[in-house]
Amino acid sequence: MTFRWLAEGLDRACIELAIRPTLPEITAESPFARLRLAEGRTQVFLTDDVLFREPPAPRPIGSRSRKSGALRELTISWDGPSLDLEQSWFPATLQAPQVKSNWYLRASPRPLVVLIRGWTPFPTLSSSLLWPIKQLDRAGYDVVIPYWLAETGNLFKHSPNRIPSRDPSRNILELVRVTTAMGQLLMLARDLGHDSIVVWGASLGAHLVALLATRRVSIHAGLYVLEKPLCRLSDPIRLHGRGGTVQRQAIAERLDQVYRCVSPLDRTLQVDAKNILVIGGEYDQITPLSGAQSLADHWGVPLQRVAASHLFDVHRTRRVLEILQRQVHQ
Repeated sequence: MTFRWLAEGLDRACIELAIRPTLPEITAESPFARLRLAEGRTQVFLTDDVLFREPPAPRPIGSRSRKSGALRELTISWDGPSLDLEQSWFPATLQAPQVKSNWYLRASPRPLVVLIRGWTPFPTLSSSLLWPIKQLDRAGYDVVIPYWLAETGNLFKHSPNRIPSRDPSRNILELVRVTTAMGQLLMLARDLGHDSIVVWGASLGAHLVALLATRRVSIHAGLYVLEKPLCRLSDPIRLHGRGGTVQRQAIAERLDQVYRCVSPLDRTLQVDAKNILVIGGEYDQITPLSGAQSLADHWGVPLQRVAASHLFDVHRTRRVLEILQRQVHQ
């Protein structure tokens, strides 16, 4: 009981202090101008032929490398993919944000784990605090962590390219852009000699990984792990928003219609279902277990229930290593 109380309490504190203040207050008088504009743009379902295209091979514009014992830390950056639809919706956009990727490698390529983090109110938080990089290295895995950067800084901070933003049209474009960049990352991984690739996303990162698994790309990973996924971009308003429940539900349903072209719950897999694993936290208050269950049911894939909340998960590192070891031995 004490463990569950602590786990749920930490999630609720995050909701109150970090998530809810970023959400608009929903009232009957709210104009919802950007939502109405997005509804007009998506009234006709946007097909993959309009939204997605085969990503061009990344052209690195800079890289640096440093040694940390036997581990080599390599940073590779490239210009993010441009989107035709962006020129129609946001003609004043000057350039796409850069993609930066931090690689943790040994001398010879090993199985690679691509780690996609979720939203955080602390965009500069060290990846070593979010992911067990050293433990993965000791277990025999290379790691890469991508970041989506704009001129003004981290996507989650001041940039108009941040995701999620309060503009549904911008969110659609950034979901497309980021998953396109993830496809480029897989190309780069193959060029570096990685034949075995796992893509692991948490929270909003799991949403991105789920969307990637529905895209037609030339290179797919051997395993996609969706850890405590944010299944709908409307869920923060639906579950944690400010304002009356009825109004929030109504706005969330309108957002679901806008996002259906990029929603994993409205799309079909482009990979074998056996290559997908969904993880849901039994005490998760931020992205509840019901969402993970809905996504697993929609695709007919396994759901692994864990005794953890969104933020409090004492056995996470051990579970990550166990799942990866099962994948290697399949």
